[in-house]
Amino acid sequence: MIYFVVVFICMKKVPPGVKTRKDVRSAQRAALYAKRERQLFLRKAAVVSVVVCSLLLMIGLRAWSALTGYVTPAPGNNLSFATAAVARVMEYTPETVRAQTPETTKEALPLCPESDSFERAFESYRYYAGISGYKAAARMERSADAASFFAGYEPRVTEDTVSIPAPAGTSVAYLSGTRMQGSNDAQEAVSESWDEVFLESAYAVLIDLDEGVVVAERGADRPMYPASMAKILTLLVASEQITDRGGSFTVTQDIVDTTWKNGLSSVCWEAGETVTLSDLEHGTILPSGADAAIALARYAVGNEEILVSLMNERMDSMRLSEHANFTNVTGMHDNAMHCTVTDVAMILKAAVENAHVRNVLAATQYTATATPQHPDGVFMFNMFLDRTSTKRLPGRIVCAKTGYTDEALNCAASYFISNSGKHYICVTAYSHGQTRTVTDHVNLYSTYTR
Repeated sequence: MIYFVVVFICMKKVPPGVKTRKDVRSAQRAALYAKRERQLFLRKAAVVSVVVCSLLLMIGLRAWSALTGYVTPAPGNNLSFATAAVARVMEYTPETVRAQTPETTKEALPLCPESDSFERAFESYRYYAGISGYKAAARMERSADAASFFAGYEPRVTEDTVSIPAPAGTSVAYLSGTRMQGSNDAQEAVSESWDEVFLESAYAVLIDLDEGVVVAERGADRPMYPASMAKILTLLVASEQITDRGGSFTVTQDIVDTTWKNGLSSVCWEAGETVTLSDLEHGTILPSGADAAIALARYAVGNEEILVSLMNERMDSMRLSEHANFTNVTGMHDNAMHCTVTDVAMILKAAVENAHVRNVLAATQYTATATPQHPDGVFMFNMFLDRTSTKRLPGRIVCAKTGYTDEALNCAASYFISNSGKHYICVTAYSHGQTRTVTDHVNLYSTYTR
């Protein structure tokens, strides 16, 4: 009892408005709760912001992809044919088409039955991937020269275009297009002395790239065999499909066998030899190596057939003539493989517009990577550029690619910049001898360029 009395006496009355320790603790607790609420709100806002930004980024990337020519797979489809990585690791057959096709679209598989051809399988891949028309997988830098070239792929024939008549002794039926060049009963193209002939090639075209006009021509719109000039398109389309430029390729025995069995020109790499992508590109053009062209096709998209299909799509996108059709990547003779010299000129125009491809076509010499089989590498040089470098010309031949088969004879395509800064492309075909091909280009550039 005494204890409670003492405590009661010692207690002081708290006046109104004075905060006790209990009040302070309550205020501190309320402030802490408010702080935690703000932190939770900020965290939720951050998560929502990240989600919204991610969605906007995905939408932006898809829009940018559509505008810049990149190909994206259709929704629900795990196939992306246009990506080189998939093309290099997957074997394209009708069976893999069936296996990889989503269940929701398998009712459309009569387009590609198991017994159907490879081409059908390829078309089904394009169908399911939603690819419409030709689109490059890699965006390539345009060359500085490209800004001066005419737009489009239809050079105009004007009243000033020079139609060069055939030399005396040329088979009229042959040049009239009633038969394809290279037929066994074709007459000797020229009966005059070589020195008296201005243009010996049966087909020729000289195009002013600044104006978009045909300056001079002979049989420019008649079908002919392109031979190894086809490798220009091989290099261009392969480069447009390659997304990994730092890889390497090991030459296989079947590539070596195909090259030698068909008597095709070769870099002379051996089976098991590992080379770089740059080696393949330069090997395709400078020595016109069929082994390099086949290897380049496999590096780019998996095999030659796929690249051939893309090459034909590329020609369709350029609106070339009805005669334009390629069946292989090497230019090896095939009766179904033909085009016009104007078609080849437009292919070379597209190649020169591509900065990387232009540099390869302009290389005068190149030494491949050293390998155990070739410790010093393989030396290559551009024969046409080497032979024309000593000729007196009103300008400079910058890029060139030659070709030859028994049926096509000698042909060549070249890109020329005159001393006044004008740009030209010349293509000739079906001449008797490499020297005559060089002379024909020199004569056309010397006579008709400004």
